[in-house]
Amino acid sequence: MLLIDGVKYNLWIPEKEEQFEGMIKDHSKEIFGEDSLYFDVKQKIISRAGIGSIPDGYLIRFKPSEWYIVEAELSSHPHEHVVMQLNRFMSGIRNFESQREITEALYGEIARNPQMKETVKAYTNTDDVHHFLTNLISKQPKILILIEQEDLDIQEACENLRVVPEIITFKTLVKEKADFKTHAHLYEPLVKVGEPEETTGERKREYPPHRLSWEKRLEWVDPSTRSLLPQVISRIEKEFPDASHLPKYRWYYVYKGSTHKPEFLFAVLLLTRKNIHIRIRIDPSNFRDEKNWTKAYQGWFWYKKGQERDFSITDADQLSYAIELIRQSYKLAQ
Repeated sequence: MLLIDGVKYNLWIPEKEEQFEGMIKDHSKEIFGEDSLYFDVKQKIISRAGIGSIPDGYLIRFKPSEWYIVEAELSSHPHEHVVMQLNRFMSGIRNFESQREITEALYGEIARNPQMKETVKAYTNTDDVHHFLTNLISKQPKILILIEQEDLDIQEACENLRVVPEIITFKTLVKEKADFKTHAHLYEPLVKVGEPEETTGERKREYPPHRLSWEKRLEWVDPSTRSLLPQVISRIEKEFPDASHLPKYRWYYVYKGSTHKPEFLFAVLLLTRKNIHIRIRIDPSNFRDEKNWTKAYQGWFWYKKGQERDFSITDADQLSYAIELIRQSYKLAQ
């Protein structure tokens, strides 16, 4: 509820994602900054393995020079769907052919729009727009999610991605007993008003401590999750006596033997507030998951042999079945 001079405005939830996407396009300069170009282009990103996904748009910012894959989501969508989309984007963007196709799609939009073309020239001091795009798209993109209201499930699910997305909540409020023409938007822009423009280097982004280290993440999670973790590690040690394990960044890696190389990795622990997620690598041809706990991911911790899967536990009673799943990953480790 928003109250302005005694007049009530109620939160409005779009019925379809297309409505939400249209608002983002209409207010792109306000959301992303004047030094930006937003492309409402449905260009598919396809990995080298042929797995594809279509973002809702692309964004270029000139100060600093960076680009984003943009996804507009409704909070009603399952967070697993969102995470799967983001994983596919980041896997596919490593494909040079996908980079080339995105470059051509954005160049085509600019070539058809004289105002866009002048904007690129003004900020880059070059007439060779294609060359600018080619260099830019060859760099690692950032991921930006826009959502119509806060959603802690999506925020927590994204915490454990290798590339953590930026999330903008873009709310729409409609005047009570009035039609949609009388409405307001509430959001925090990508670039704050009055924020100094950066002409060199990357824009610095401040992350909360729990995104930066395993120790801080342990402090951040719920006590029940923190108390369950030693039980998980102890059970893994009992079932796999040769296993070694250690924290890395905000995750916890478990290896077969004492060699800490990717091919010996067989489990990764990822923490959200109320869950311990466990990533494993499996052979799809003989993998067994009778309880249907696991969901496939597009290779963050394992890029080559096997398929990456994720499941979560909240209670020590779930450990026996968790070990059955982990054991199948253990067998694949060198």
